[in-house]
Amino acid sequence: MIHLTRLADGASLLYTGDFKLRPSLTAEPARPLPADTVIMECTFGRPHFCFPPLTDTAAAIQRWCRNALDHGETPILLGYSLGKAQEIQALLSGGHFPIAVPPPVAAMNRAYQSLGVPLPPWELYRGDPRGRVLVFPPQSASALHPIAPKLTALLSGWALSPAARFSYHVDAAFPLSDHADYPELLELLELTRPHTVLATHGDSAAFTRDLRQRGWNAWSLAGSDQLELSLPSTLPSPAPAPPEPSRDGSFGAFGTLCETLAATSGRPAQIALLADHFRLLADPAALATSARFLAAQSAADPTLRLSPAILRHALRQASGLPAAAFKILARSQAHLGDTACLALQNRSAPQPWTLQEMQHLFDRLHLASGPSAQAELLAHAFLHLSPRSARHALHILTGHSAAALKEGLLEDALAAAFHRSPLELRAAHLLSGDIGETAQRAQTGSTAPASLHPFRPLAPMLPSPAPASFGKTFLPPPHPALWLEPKAEGSRAQLHRTSARASLFSPTLRSLDLSFSAFLQRARSLDRDVILDGQLLPSPHPPKPSRAHADLFLPDAPPQRFLVFDLLWLDGQTLLHLPLEDRRRCLETLVLPPGFQLSAVYRAASPKTLDAARQAAQAQGHPHLIAKDPASPYTPGQRSPAWLVL
Repeated sequence: MIHLTRLADGASLLYTGDFKLRPSLTAEPARPLPADTVIMECTFGRPHFCFPPLTDTAAAIQRWCRNALDHGETPILLGYSLGKAQEIQALLSGGHFPIAVPPPVAAMNRAYQSLGVPLPPWELYRGDPRGRVLVFPPQSASALHPIAPKLTALLSGWALSPAARFSYHVDAAFPLSDHADYPELLELLELTRPHTVLATHGDSAAFTRDLRQRGWNAWSLAGSDQLELSLPSTLPSPAPAPPEPSRDGSFGAFGTLCETLAATSGRPAQIALLADHFRLLADPAALATSARFLAAQSAADPTLRLSPAILRHALRQASGLPAAAFKILARSQAHLGDTACLALQNRSAPQPWTLQEMQHLFDRLHLASGPSAQAELLAHAFLHLSPRSARHALHILTGHSAAALKEGLLEDALAAAFHRSPLELRAAHLLSGDIGETAQRAQTGSTAPASLHPFRPLAPMLPSPAPASFGKTFLPPPHPALWLEPKAEGSRAQLHRTSARASLFSPTLRSLDLSFSAFLQRARSLDRDVILDGQLLPSPHPPKPSRAHADLFLPDAPPQRFLVFDLLWLDGQTLLHLPLEDRRRCLETLVLPPGFQLSAVYRAASPKTLDAARQAAQAQGHPHLIAKDPASPYTPGQRSPAWLVL
């Protein structure tokens, strides 16, 4: 901060810059001096930016990291190299996490430690992410692409924005910032007591309008200021929700389970809770529905989602709140489900709902003819739901990541509940893609083979690293020549296409439809119903990021082409069990539309021809080859020795 006093008359001015008043683990809080005029930054100058206690944020981050590691995934926490990265590491202290950081963060860590700031043990990241928590700056996105499986989390004050996770293409977002939140901005004025307030950054016009309504002489340094009439607030006050009946298959009991799970740390304890819940559900339909809801899926097809605009409209209609009051309330909450819990307080007539009744509502929503019909159905349902049940319903409808459980955890809980083999359940689930169907298989002990369905993505088959001696101890005759395919620098993706629709999925089974709508238009011109495995190859000249987002993830550039290298399902028939060479013959019968490219296949029968194939692939921009066994089936979700990265 800069504090100036004019010698002629003693008038004083305080320029804040970026600041915060709350203490942190690695920095002292600001101590502002009184001033006649204050020029303050107000990046988070909206009422909904109210950061939770640091202890709560630390507990949430540690729980998220622990769950990721328990599931064999690499948790990656994104924060600036200076300041944010060190605070993140300090928040992990006590969790006994192996922490790895890139060189820019390591340099700052050493500077901090040389000045006496304690940090938990850390190491320089050397390319092996296994079992480690990675703390990286957001600019390092390109270095993180090869890591799989992984989960990424943004640590920023923008995490309180409902769409932050989607806007920045991350799996989670936690509110952690070096800026003052809204209450701290107000606290600064109480500490400095200025005659004039000038605000900059963020929505300074809206912030100064709030200040004028509070009696301050406040004006924005950017944008236009207008005088306003004061309007009374009609926001409801939060109150404890009434308890719901807890009975077998009730949605109220399901909500209680979700809340208990959120407060329970440790995988064994969570599995025990879930196993008890599953055992109580004698009805197979209720069991399947509960498993899907726990994975935040509103139907067997996990890609079905309602527009947030429809959900907000239905909730406002049911609550009866004026549009302005509802807008303020929605902005104050991190998720629409939390908005529902406040907006419906004392405004609904709750009735007990079963899991199947809630599923029936979701089915009607998906079949409704248009947004108006969907909003009307949902608004009517909100009038008969308790506030907390409305919250959980919205968590499911929006696929809320904080509510959705890892399917690996659900598989283990189902195995424990019904004394089944976790490996067999996991294999069946990899094929069906439906955790509800997997739950029913566990309950009945079904041994019938699971089937593959379009628009239920399956985990991809993964290659293994080739041993160092590969190519030197080359397989002599009578072994056939090696099957070699180029490994392009792109993003792995799975394309599902039928006559009705086309969808694209990431290796983590997330839908990519919103990001690649233009590509899917071309995919619909395929003449067969297929599930293809391949890579999205981006445009060679991606757009430059804007200054506002230069340090965060941006959506991928539109793909120039889709490199297809495997065919998993064709016209209703699963091909996973077929040898690779048979799947390739089927693949070569397809008429691929513009923008699609069939992967090249090289053959090598000696170390010399292997080197020639490497050079040919590198000349086409492919730094690596994958050696594949032509007789190998496709094994979803497994790192197979039948595929080797050279």
